Amino acid sequence: MRIIRYNENMLEQCVEFWWGIYEQKPYIVRPDGYQDINNPPVACDVFRKNLRSGLNGDYTTHWRGVVTPDSIILVEDNGKIAGMLVCSVDSENLVGTIRSGFMHQDQRGREIADVLVSEAIEHFRRLGLRKAVVGPSYTLEVERPLHIAVLDAGFAWEESWDQPGGHYGVVMGGWFHDFELSPEIKQKMKELRKQGITFQKVTLDELREFKRLDNDQPPDNLESIANPCYGAFVGDRLVGWLAWVCICGLEVIPSYRRRGIGTVLLHLVMAETDEAVQEEDEYDCTVVSVTSPARVLLHSAGFKYWYLGFGGMLMDL
Repeated sequence: MRIIRYNENMLEQCVEFWWGIYEQKPYIVRPDGYQDINNPPVACDVFRKNLRSGLNGDYTTHWRGVVTPDSIILVEDNGKIAGMLVCSVDSENLVGTIRSGFMHQDQRGREIADVLVSEAIEHFRRLGLRKAVVGPSYTLEVERPLHIAVLDAGFAWEESWDQPGGHYGVVMGGWFHDFELSPEIKQKMKELRKQGITFQKVTLDELREFKRLDNDQPPDNLESIANPCYGAFVGDRLVGWLAWVCICGLEVIPSYRRRGIGTVLLHLVMAETDEAVQEEDEYDCTVVSVTSPARVLLHSAGFKYWYLGFGGMLMDL
């Protein structure tokens, strides 16, 4: 086993190695940390495209720095690639980031993860960087070799960081394309209407003007919510609201929970989103906390479990 650096002649070897790990998975993990459909040859093309985009200097903000062949660290074992870290360097802020990591999920992969992480840290130190960051990235899965390796190396969460879904989040993916309200949801809306609860599509500005039923105040936590929005009303007072499929923006007042209002709101917004998205954006993924009941709502709308991921961690060099 030896450490080597990437060069352009290794691209297809890297693709083959990566696909050998993720071919049987219900999702794929791109080298920049985002998802796409697990469907060859599309999956392999996405890997090539995104690895090249990093090396070409595209989207340096997204990559959290500059990606070079020297920052792509490989382990070669018996003449074949057996592990890979894609790192980036932010020279201005003296930060190195482990953006993605790939190795088999076995004891050998565990040993390789240790070697790769150790080499990445030393690489950052040789460059005179002050801080190393791992993630946040959807390529980082809980209790996998890379997760254990970075914990053993001394990476830890910084409490001031805003971690989506908490330190551990369930990553779930769903489809917008051809999404329609099911007969069950339509029936639930009828039942809620008999209870005096109605649903209305509103704009974000309109939503801000309504008052909550429980405290006669405008709904809070709307800064990051985008159109379209739906509200659940009793008379002219809000008992629940949701915008787009940002599940963290879903709110139902305590006395009206466990009636199915949140489920109806999610399905209404999903159906509305289907009309707004382009064909290439027909699916999406979201992160919710391990303990969040939002997982049940997402599952009801067709979102499926992908994996349990962890947010970014850091260490001083």
